[in-house]
Amino acid sequence: MKKRYLQLALIALLGGSCTQNFEEINTNPAMIKEENLKPEMLLTWSLKHSVFEYFGPNTPWSIREYAGYVAYEETGDIFLPCDCANPFNYYRRFIVNLNELIRLAAPDPRKSNQVAIARIWNAFLYQRMTDAYGDIPYSEAAKDPANVINQPVYEPQASIYANLMNELKEAAQILSSAPDQISFGNADLIYQGDPELWRRFANSLRLRMAMRIRYADATLAGQHIQEVVTAPLLEDNSQNALLTTLPPGGTTPAGNVNPVYNSGLSGANPIRFGFAISEVMMEREDPRLPAYAVAATDGVSGYKGRPIQLEGEEERNYYSRTNTAEIGPLLTGEVADIVVMNSAEVYFLRAEAALAGLSSENAQQMYQQGIQQSMAQVGIEDEAAAYMAKPLVILAGDEEEQLKKIILQKYIAIYPNATEAWAEWRRTGYPAMWTGSMKGATNGQIPRRMTYPIDEFGKNEENLRQAIDQLPGGDTFLSKVWWDKKPGLPYTHPNQGMFPPN
Repeated sequence: MKKRYLQLALIALLGGSCTQNFEEINTNPAMIKEENLKPEMLLTWSLKHSVFEYFGPNTPWSIREYAGYVAYEETGDIFLPCDCANPFNYYRRFIVNLNELIRLAAPDPRKSNQVAIARIWNAFLYQRMTDAYGDIPYSEAAKDPANVINQPVYEPQASIYANLMNELKEAAQILSSAPDQISFGNADLIYQGDPELWRRFANSLRLRMAMRIRYADATLAGQHIQEVVTAPLLEDNSQNALLTTLPPGGTTPAGNVNPVYNSGLSGANPIRFGFAISEVMMEREDPRLPAYAVAATDGVSGYKGRPIQLEGEEERNYYSRTNTAEIGPLLTGEVADIVVMNSAEVYFLRAEAALAGLSSENAQQMYQQGIQQSMAQVGIEDEAAAYMAKPLVILAGDEEEQLKKIILQKYIAIYPNATEAWAEWRRTGYPAMWTGSMKGATNGQIPRRMTYPIDEFGKNEENLRQAIDQLPGGDTFLSKVWWDKKPGLPYTHPNQGMFPPN
């Protein structure tokens, strides 16, 4: 696979660009002058820090645990009310920088690709935000200083999704291979400014969004799916949207090294492999397990994962440090690929679309391609055929049974993308997750959204309360966002209430 490395030279350039001519830059105490801002600097910052959130400490640990991918010994009750500031803080951390990039680059027709790339990444970030909370500020948010709106309105998630998908459609159309276009080059840490790869990512992200809303607005979802399945998509692991961390040592700043590797060096408690992902993979004797996890040190428990919400000595001892698996080399290596979106996910999205009659593609072919791409991503493509012949993997049964198999394979393939896995669990109900006896504030239910940050009540209370009034049940963990419409959810794990569950 082609590696896309976070370049030390770029980070040095960023630092140097911000400190050279320091006196001139600081003649205006209010802000850096426009002539000192470079679009490529704003892109590098936004990409690096937002991608690192997949592995880093800024992403709430609870989301990783809600997804069933990991468990932390020290977290305790994660169903209690919280000040859920992340990802709401994307406005000031990333969105404002990308909007400024667009403003700076837009007047120059030679930078239309740069504008399109910023619009695509903005759409990616906004989806993560609205998926977490529901209605959020959008068109009035993160404007330039001359047009700032301090109390932006909260817009309905339905209209945000419609706009985001149109943004991606337009951005993909703008991208050009014309020789006069000024490339981001290595300032683009994901695709080095390659317009064709960004077009594939934009189309694939649009497909992800369309599938997300299919239970809420099947007509709009179908319109975008039918347009995008015939467009260039992520079709091979060489096209995956990812950032490869730098190896530790030498002059490499710690902030550019795999955050999970750094955490291990700091002496933090080992991160346990989650119960849900462990159960799904162990039931299928999945050959990807050695890449995803390290077997328990007791020599008999294998890849047994640790559930969330464990309470009492009996539950905690049954899932102790010695008899549960830890996360594996895919996450813990000195160098790691932080994958934003892979080709396997795209094939599973296409499989679901075909199964639902939203495209004319073959669901079986797309499903098998997804498994093959996932196996190839961890270097075991030769195992795919035997794996796909297993009864629990063969795509068969009624439509719901086939959907379950598609989603469970996607759940495995996108590991450890917890934000996406949690969203898909809320949308589809899969996998059904067993939790311990600690009930928290949700009576033992895994949260279906994040609550709004506390400081929003001080900064933008009137608009915030209007948004809260639109939530069934108010600003709680169990209120459902607009696209969360599939009947009968959440599904109860067949052994919920039993201990041990398996």
